[in-house]
Amino acid sequence: MPSLAEVHQAQMRRAIEKTGEVLTLRRVVPNAPPIEKQVRGRVMGYAPDELAAGISIGERKVILPADEVEASGFPTPLRKGTDRIVVRGTHLTIVEVDDSTRRIGGELVAYEIRASGA
Repeated sequence: MPSLAEVHQAQMRRAIEKTGEVLTLRRVVPNAPPIEKQVRGRVMGYAPDELAAGISIGERKVILPADEVEASGFPTPLRKGTDRIVVRGTHLTIVEVDDSTRRIGGELVAYEIRASGA
């Protein structure tokens, strides 16, 4: 019988498949080519009540399934301030990485990321 985390991961994969898109994770490495890996994820704006809680207009919430990031081979942990997410040609900088909110039974199901950029 699958664990609760496995059930949630399967549900998330189906939801991301329907509503998500292909994104590029990008890390610049000194004296080497940048690391770029594609993953499926979901990008959305914040609700007005979240803006009042310290989120800036123009920032985006990005949900990346942990198993997608792992399967892509992108190095973890994700780094705030230096790692980027490329969405439809726009480079967003990772402002915060939350790897606690979407854990079930201690198992990381997805990263919830706050990203900013033009």
